[in-house]
Amino acid sequence: MKLISKYAGSKRRILENYGSLFIPANKFDCFVDMFAGGLAVPAFIRKHFPNVRIVANDNNKELMFMYSQLRNNTDDFIKTFQDIEKTYLALPAGPRGPRKEFYYSVRNKYLFDNTKTPVEEAVYLLFMLKTCFNGIWRAYAFADFRFSAAAGEGKEKSLGSQNLLEFADFLKTIELVDDDWKNVPYSNTTFFYADPPYFDTSINYESNNDRPFQLDLLDYLNDRANEGHLVATSNYEMTETLWNKHLPSCSIHKIDISHNAKRGTTKAKTTEVLVRNF
Repeated sequence: MKLISKYAGSKRRILENYGSLFIPANKFDCFVDMFAGGLAVPAFIRKHFPNVRIVANDNNKELMFMYSQLRNNTDDFIKTFQDIEKTYLALPAGPRGPRKEFYYSVRNKYLFDNTKTPVEEAVYLLFMLKTCFNGIWRAYAFADFRFSAAAGEGKEKSLGSQNLLEFADFLKTIELVDDDWKNVPYSNTTFFYADPPYFDTSINYESNNDRPFQLDLLDYLNDRANEGHLVATSNYEMTETLWNKHLPSCSIHKIDISHNAKRGTTKAKTTEVLVRNF
């Protein structure tokens, strides 16, 4: 199954190379992704654990609304998306041509048209995620901190409407929650995974990424570990003292990754960690 959009911070590539680190030997009856984003990890867990309860939470209400519309109004969503895909792909390709103008016309409808239907609102967001610059989520003050990224290169040959039905079927097997991570429901034997905005990140996330937030999250995971649950979290590589202090029952696994830099013209290498108690 293909994910329906790129998403900054997605674990898709990491799962392709380090997926075994995300598979506990211990049994669990529930998986909770506390910062689900593009749903790469819930999709991975569903593939390997077809019968467990999966709770995908993200406090980004726009994103979760989009998923819920695809799940609950699948046929209408796909038809509406196919219409906008057909119109966009019929335009000449290129970063400064009509596709860019079309992108901004859709963005204006998404932000300011009060007559759009819920399905149209969700489809507009998915279209922008597929065609904005590098698929990066941005929220600016002029749009009341709603999604408003710049247009991309306009070179797409397909927007992936053929993948929506399979993804909708996947969404129907999980629970979607748009709440604070502390309020996410879980079961007796749960695998908690947290992929928060990273320490000292320069990316303009809407959610909090300051140090008190990060330490509060680590202490929450440690409390769940002490109750007998499985826990794991991703972040930048930092001093092991931090992890040993706040998650003393966990081991640290280093993961080398590369990502686009300088507007996608070069690859930058960095090291992340997966901290887990299994």
